[in-house]
Amino acid sequence: MVLTLDLETTTFNKGNPYDTRNFIVSHHTKRGDGQTVCSYYTDADFLTSLRESVEGASLIITHSGKFDLSWCLHHGIRPGRHCRIWDTQLAEFILSGQTNSFASLNDLTEKYNLGVKEDAVAEYWAKGISTESIPRDVVESYGNRDVDLTHSVYLAQLQDHRMDDGLSRLIRLCGLDLLVLRDMEFNGFKYDVEGSQRRSDQLTEELIGIEKELDSYSVTKINWDSGDQLSAFLYGGSFTEDVYLPVERIYKSGPKKGEAYIRNEYQRTNQYNFVGHFSPLRGTALKKSTAERTFYSTAEDTLIQLKAKTKESRRIIELLLRRATITKLIGTYLSAMPALIEEMHWEGNYIHGQFNQVVARTGRLSSSRPNMQNAPEEVDEFFVTRYPVRHPAISGS
Repeated sequence: MVLTLDLETTTFNKGNPYDTRNFIVSHHTKRGDGQTVCSYYTDADFLTSLRESVEGASLIITHSGKFDLSWCLHHGIRPGRHCRIWDTQLAEFILSGQTNSFASLNDLTEKYNLGVKEDAVAEYWAKGISTESIPRDVVESYGNRDVDLTHSVYLAQLQDHRMDDGLSRLIRLCGLDLLVLRDMEFNGFKYDVEGSQRRSDQLTEELIGIEKELDSYSVTKINWDSGDQLSAFLYGGSFTEDVYLPVERIYKSGPKKGEAYIRNEYQRTNQYNFVGHFSPLRGTALKKSTAERTFYSTAEDTLIQLKAKTKESRRIIELLLRRATITKLIGTYLSAMPALIEEMHWEGNYIHGQFNQVVARTGRLSSSRPNMQNAPEEVDEFFVTRYPVRHPAISGS
């Protein structure tokens, strides 16, 4: 049986399947070329009918189907062993030579001249109304239309002039990869939130010390995250600092007319001049430079190449590079991971990162929210294995 499938869910974090507040509101299915039917979460056979449809399918047609199939897995529903997946978004990515990333269903229906999606549900969503609070008939019509359009896109892709047997097999093979990635996202990665936060706090203390020492080399307090200020400090030049001071003003109208109030107002601009510690590397001037002032790159790869002629300049580079490392560790991982788990309402301190098939033009996987492919070694220790660690037997014990 060929099944075209679409689910509508509640809307926390865009319906993320691992946000504990979300649930499936409706499922919409078309068997072969038959009529599309809808089942609503209050129906007695809601999950039973979804299970029968998915487990009985030989081919499942979806659009961005990892979302729908993840929700199925959430309820223990898996396609059969010999079932294949045709994801129209993934198919279009392959047909386009890996150039059309994350094509929406509307994009494809417009491309193949198939009409447009209904927008009634999207209008409710835009007003902050979650799917379960939208009238059932509106949700039913919206989901059914999506299924009909997805099925039509599938048929159009089969007839696409770029399609051949090789690409068709590749799309189905990538559909099997999609199921593997769905399982990876579903299982997630256990994360030591408390350990990560402790390490973040330790590095924050180190960061404070680094910035205090860097300040000792400067004529004024610098925002070390400002490329403009850092450029002046490293290579010479100046930057201006707007100063705002409290000024007493009088209300000229309204119920408080004649009363005094305090408002911070721009008073003057302080300019700080720097001799600089390094000669800028050739080719590192930035495009935003002007005739009055040249800005140079302060990127990490540039800092590594700077030639330090004194003990002081060597120390400055050492501190800046360490600061860059710490800032990334804290902001991208050690504090960001626990914050993301809390924001996404993921249960049990599991991270359910996304693995994407339709991003990189090379066809390789990418990962997002968070990136699970490139975590540094300093973060790996906070990913907790769920498998027992076996130690080799000690001789004589």
